[in-house]
Amino acid sequence: MPMIDRDTFNPRHFTKYFTKHLVLACGVVAISTFNYAFDQQGFNSTQAMDAFDREFGHYNPEKGVYELETYYLSLLNSLVYIGFAAGAWIGSLISSHYGRRMTIFCMSLWALVTATLLVTSGVSHNKWQLLVGRVLNYIYIGMELSSVPVYQSEVVPAPIRGLMVGSYQVSLGIGGLIINSICRGTSTIKNNNAWMIPYGLYYVIPSFVASTIWFIPESPRWLLMKERDDEALRNMKLFRGEGNEMAAEAELDLIRSSLREESDKGSWADLFKGHNRRRTGIVLGVAFFFQATGQVFSGHYGAVFVKSLGTVNPFNITVSQSAINTVTSFIGIIMLDRVGRRYLSLPTLLRALH
Repeated sequence: MPMIDRDTFNPRHFTKYFTKHLVLACGVVAISTFNYAFDQQGFNSTQAMDAFDREFGHYNPEKGVYELETYYLSLLNSLVYIGFAAGAWIGSLISSHYGRRMTIFCMSLWALVTATLLVTSGVSHNKWQLLVGRVLNYIYIGMELSSVPVYQSEVVPAPIRGLMVGSYQVSLGIGGLIINSICRGTSTIKNNNAWMIPYGLYYVIPSFVASTIWFIPESPRWLLMKERDDEALRNMKLFRGEGNEMAAEAELDLIRSSLREESDKGSWADLFKGHNRRRTGIVLGVAFFFQATGQVFSGHYGAVFVKSLGTVNPFNITVSQSAINTVTSFIGIIMLDRVGRRYLSLPTLLRALH
């Protein structure tokens, strides 16, 4: 059994680390994650709307309903990973050369462009424009995943790092709950507004993030990588608050030592040598079992599948799933720094083996 530190159940154990600038920084990047949920879960729900099927599908005389062609539905949910890979690569380059904030700013502007493509596809009545817009929007998703978790891990103190990095999943849950609830409300609309209204929300979060990102400090670690030590110290002091100047300097010294160690780079083959072989196996195993839970199918085709059963309202199911995901994710991050990572991963592994 894990050794549980009872002191971590005192809220003060976590709140004492939060300063004004840290709360602002974590809040802005957490809100940016909402748009990831808006895209993934918003598409999951809108695909099941009658108005969406009528606009981009074909009429099935045997069933007497409009439905999306199988190949198109597959393209709509598979080609996105091309955009995702491109976004992760582009985001990494921008993040490395121009900073975490610049990456978040650029991805937000890009999201406004792709949102326009998605919304206006209802005006052009062009399903291929919708497909292109969806793929290009995943460039935003890839850029986000290459910058937001990195920024979170670099600015928060070690004792609450698990809590804050884990909050990424909570943000996804909250964003999913918001967009699925809206889709539940618009699903009864008979015209294209049923799905265009949810897509229109894709403007909200990127606009907010793009206009606020420059009010939060840049990552001290990135500034050290660029040999901007004075700025790094100033930002670290902002994140750690007044009265913690010595601790901020000590933390920067640790980051410098870490960066010096990282400068001695090995080869890819080193991942499979010695102790690294076991570490690599663990990482790959966790990724495999996470996908083995079937969450990808549920995330992309859940609403369409439930609709095909013809027994329950698919939008009630998506809202319920989002609510459960939000609650369990919140419980997970609360327990993360109390019982450790391994024990919290056991339910996922058991579910994958079920």
